[in-house]
Amino acid sequence: MKKIFTFVSLLFLLITSLTFGGNDVHAKTIKAPTSFNTSSRAYSTSLTWKKVKGVNGYVVYHRAANNKYKKIKTTSKNSYTHYNLKANAKHYYRVKSYVKKNGKTTYSAYSKTVTIKTKFATYPNVYTFMDDETDSNKSYVVIAVKNKSSKSIYIQNYGDLFDRDFLDYDRTLTLISLTDDERIIYPKSITIKPKKETFILYEVNGSPTWYDDGTTLRFYYYYEGQLWYQDANVTNNNDYIEIDL
Repeated sequence: MKKIFTFVSLLFLLITSLTFGGNDVHAKTIKAPTSFNTSSRAYSTSLTWKKVKGVNGYVVYHRAANNKYKKIKTTSKNSYTHYNLKANAKHYYRVKSYVKKNGKTTYSAYSKTVTIKTKFATYPNVYTFMDDETDSNKSYVVIAVKNKSSKSIYIQNYGDLFDRDFLDYDRTLTLISLTDDERIIYPKSITIKPKKETFILYEVNGSPTWYDDGTTLRFYYYYEGQLWYQDANVTNNNDYIEIDL
């Protein structure tokens, strides 16, 4: 009886080793990311690392001072940009590689800790001008945007239209651009460099809507790695004109 018990115990240990120990051995063969390069702005950080051969992707972990690490991104790329962070602060990152095989995901150990400090904050300085002509059937709207900031702004591909009097006239907007032969395209964003100005065009989503001097157009943009929004209406037109006088 004792021999049978010993044999069963050994068999159980062998099965346990094959079932669970194999994954641990495999994990040790997956290399963690190395050779990090970093950069930062006031509200964002960027990190890249050397590609790890044979892996399916990476998991990025982040913590701020006195906080625990949290998983923030799973990606197939060997880079990540982290937006909307606190300015002038240290941020800490670790990255794992992973492999998917036979329906299972196996991870490497953590990479070394990468520390990136965001820069001191500056603030956007943006002016707008818009048309005040009444139109009961508006399908497209335009804003003149002047960037007086010290850094570029990146207009995002969405916006909002608000009517002063009736909620039924409110609409969402989609950023558009015109090619040289006047075809409409849908850019992901439009960059306005410091001390430059341009016209921003939007397509009205849904049915055409009412537009007059009581309309407000809200546009969204990234500045120094942080998302901002600004409301444009005709009351801002004088500021747009006078800023260069």
